[in-house]
Amino acid sequence: MNNKIIIIGADHAGFELKETIKNYLISEGFEIHDIGVYSKDTADYPLIAKQASDIIAENKYRAILICGTGIGMSIAANKIKGIIHAKIIIKNMVFIRKNKALILNAFI
Repeated sequence: MNNKIIIIGADHAGFELKETIKNYLISEGFEIHDIGVYSKDTADYPLIAKQASDIIAENKYRAILICGTGIGMSIAANKIKGIIHAKIIIKNMVFIRKNKALILNAFI
């Protein structure tokens, strides 16, 4: 697995947070593959989750996915066979070694 390549994607609710995280990771030397969205226009998170999961399954990259609550993105991403994603809740963080994606919520 190439640990310096990260897939990043979000729906419209997570757009601003995605851009902030993406810019930070680039400044730290990571190669970022941005799969969208590219504006605050309404978007379907299941499409972004599926695209990220398909890329992870094929290339073994890690991903960061963001939607409003993080729950919908997590459910959608976990529908792809062989993929394990987890929504991270800071107060009750649980780490599973097989996770290949970090799913965040944009709404605090």
